[in-house]
Amino acid sequence: MKRKFGDWDMDKPNAAQQDERAPFNIPPVTQNYFIVYDLNAGMLGRITNTELTKKIVTTYARAKSLMDAVNYYAPRYQERDRLSRGTGPEPGQAQGMDPGLRKWANETIRERLDAVEKALPGLLKDIEKYLVNG
Repeated sequence: MKRKFGDWDMDKPNAAQQDERAPFNIPPVTQNYFIVYDLNAGMLGRITNTELTKKIVTTYARAKSLMDAVNYYAPRYQERDRLSRGTGPEPGQAQGMDPGLRKWANETIRERLDAVEKALPGLLKDIEKYLVNG
């Protein structure tokens, strides 16, 4: 997703033209990336470091929220794409770009992606340190 945003950012580098960029296709998330967390959530109670437990849960919630945002966006993009090609309810119907969808992706998905990217490296170091030191 970071690469998608990078390509999207380069599409119209002028900030004044930012709203002219078309939304971009992000496929829905169909794989459960959280299977380890889901199967071991009960084990969080065994972690004696409450700050670490909090970081794990918070990072999981951020990552899950990111996947939920992508799954919210994907069908709306597909519908917008279909309508922009003139395949709406009436023959020849075409719609313009949906600035709300573009803005939502830019703000919501990017914000959630950045939050996960910032939190994850520190969390992984904290988990390693906890495992070594007990």
